[in-house]
Amino acid sequence: MLVAFVLLLSSFPPQGFSDEYKGGENLLPVKNELYKKSCGACHFAYQPGLLPERSWKKIMDTPGSHPGGTISLDDRTKEKIRKYLALNSAENSPSKRSENMLATIDSGRTPLRISEVPYIRHKHDEIRPDVFKRKSVSSRGNCIACHRKAGQGVYDHDVIIPKG
Repeated sequence: MLVAFVLLLSSFPPQGFSDEYKGGENLLPVKNELYKKSCGACHFAYQPGLLPERSWKKIMDTPGSHPGGTISLDDRTKEKIRKYLALNSAENSPSKRSENMLATIDSGRTPLRISEVPYIRHKHDEIRPDVFKRKSVSSRGNCIACHRKAGQGVYDHDVIIPKG
C-alpha cells in the first residue's frame, strides 16, 4: 500500500513548478541561488539533471576536471554546491530526459561535459560543426544560444539557431 502511494506521488511534478515542467522531457529549472551565483557567474548554470552524480563529483573534487578551469570556491560553498548537484543529478531527477541520458552513458564512463553525453550528441547530430564555432554560439556548451528556454529546463521548444 505504501509503495503504491509513493509511486502515485512520484508521478506528479514537484509543487511550485510551472506548467512547463510536466514531469516528462523538461528538466527541473535551477532554483539554488548559491549555485546560480557561484557557477552561473561564469557560464550557463546547467541543470544538475544533465549529468550523473559521479560526473558532478569529479568536476567538483578532482583538480583539472572542471571544463572551465580551476573552481575557486571556499570549502563550505563547494560542499553546499556539491550536495545540491548530487541531490538533483540525473539519477535523482524525475525527468524522462535525464533517464534517457543516463541510459546512453556506459557505467564505466564519467563525462565531464554535457556535450560528451551520447544522448546529447545524438540530439545534435544534424547540426554542422561550424555552427558551434559561430560567434553567437561559440561552443557546444552554450545551450542558451539556441535553446531559448534552457534556463527553465525546456530544451525541445523555442529552439532557434543563430545565423552569425
